[in-house]
Amino acid sequence: MNKLKKGEYMDFNYKGRWLSEFGGYVGSTDGGFRTFSLLPSRSYVTEKPLGSNKTIVFASSLDPRTIVIPIVFEDMTEIGLRDVAAWLDSPEPSPLYFKGEDIAIDCVLDAQAFDIETIGGIDGLVEIKFIANDPIFYSMKGNKTTLTNVKTTQKYTIKNSSTYEVFPTIEVSCNGKLTIVIYDKNDKICSTSVITDITSGVIIDCLNLDCTTLSGAPWFDKIDTFPTLPVGDFKIMFAGDNITNAVITFKEQYI
Repeated sequence: MNKLKKGEYMDFNYKGRWLSEFGGYVGSTDGGFRTFSLLPSRSYVTEKPLGSNKTIVFASSLDPRTIVIPIVFEDMTEIGLRDVAAWLDSPEPSPLYFKGEDIAIDCVLDAQAFDIETIGGIDGLVEIKFIANDPIFYSMKGNKTTLTNVKTTQKYTIKNSSTYEVFPTIEVSCNGKLTIVIYDKNDKICSTSVITDITSGVIIDCLNLDCTTLSGAPWFDKIDTFPTLPVGDFKIMFAGDNITNAVITFKEQYI
């Protein structure tokens, strides 16, 4: 699925308001929107053994993503400059998305100061820079699968339509020890998670690396691994005592 197919790049939403509400559009007085963030940079953990020409890569991770947007305000006498400043000011990350899209990325405005350039005091031009410390785009619609009367050791097939692995929230009603195994479409084990000493149930928030009881009490020290869900069709299996229901929710993720 092409998540950017319906994007209209003349307008965007940030902190729940549209650029067009302030009489602005994405572009410049000498052209249009020329760039869009394709890929963030990536950092690598490497080591080059003494006497070897080969560099060994041990791990890698995505760096924060920078999104630069040129904006034109058609009439500086009507936009309310201080209203625009209050809208863009962002001490905390907020979702940013273009009109027509159904994916968003959490951003803050870059720390530098921004000034609006104007000719004749009518048109206003500014180039703003957003920083996404989490460089992943998330679907604004959640994916939820509810399993009732869970049969232990049975594999249940679910689809992740993302282009990137996702970090789910998994809620299971059970007692005692619980094992969750994630398989790819070829039945290869992707991850195995074990949670112990459960009473009535557990909630595993894999995105925020949090584990609690159904009532919200901390249970972080009772889990060994937080599972991730691979791209495409995958299978999930539960093994344990008195498992009844399970709910798997996640937002599709895109790099």
